[in-house]
Parts: sequence; C-alpha cells; structure tokens
Amino acid sequence: MRLEHHVLLSAVVSGVVYAASRSMPATLSSLFVGIFLDGDHVLDYLREYGLRLNLRELFHASYERTFKRTFLIFHAWEWMPLVLLLAWLSSGNPWIVGAAIGWTQHLLADQLVNTPNKWAYSILWRWRHGFDHKVSFPFHER
Repeated sequence: MRLEHHVLLSAVVSGVVYAASRSMPATLSSLFVGIFLDGDHVLDYLREYGLRLNLRELFHASYERTFKRTFLIFHAWEWMPLVLLLAWLSSGNPWIVGAAIGWTQHLLADQLVNTPNKWAYSILWRWRHGFDHKVSFPFHER
C-alpha cells in the first residue's frame, strides 16, 4: 500500500480512536504507528542498496517491488499477540493500545491491498522461504 494511502487510512482510524476514547495519546500513537510502521522498508532498502538513502529510489523499490529479499521485520502477524499482551499487561496504556490499533490496521490494509502470497505477512513463513521477495509478493499492487 502506498504511503499516501496509509496516511489517509491512519487518519481515519485515528479519528475513530479519538471519537471512541477521547484519548490523545491513543490517537497519536495509532496515527504514528499506522504510518511509520513502513520504516522497515527503509531497513530493507539500506540492506539491498547500501548506505545511501535516496527517497525517490526507496519509493520506487518499494512500489515496483525491485527488492531481491524482503525482511520487513515489523510487517508480521507474529507480533500481534505480543503487542496485545503488552497492552493488557500495561492495564490498557493508551499509548500501547493506540499503537496496537495502528499496527493492526496497517498490516490488515497491506494484507488486503498488496496482493501478497497469503502467508507473506508471517515473518516465520518469509524466513522459511529465504525472505525471497518474489515468493512473498509475486503480484503487483491492485
């Protein structure tokens, strides 16, 4: 999913979070995580292209799927039980609950829009397949 779509979706979801909770911390963390979870794309870019960060090249590599290997360490459903457990253990800390909401909506949107292999957002599955980008993301964005 493209950055502008994550920004729009995160703004809408965070608006709902605010309307439901009146919690600015939950709203801000939902918005921030919903957008910036894609920071792991930068890590993949730097690993593959070296320590020169060219934003145009980064977006091109991400949108046109030119990576050979994709780690996307934050794009993994395996983190969800841990994040939810952390939210529960923190007695519903609004920063953590908001982050959990932002993370969940981001992954769900990517799962539905990016036409990945159905297991692509499992880091264990990607690991088992050598983090091969073409195996995880064999199709183009819809």
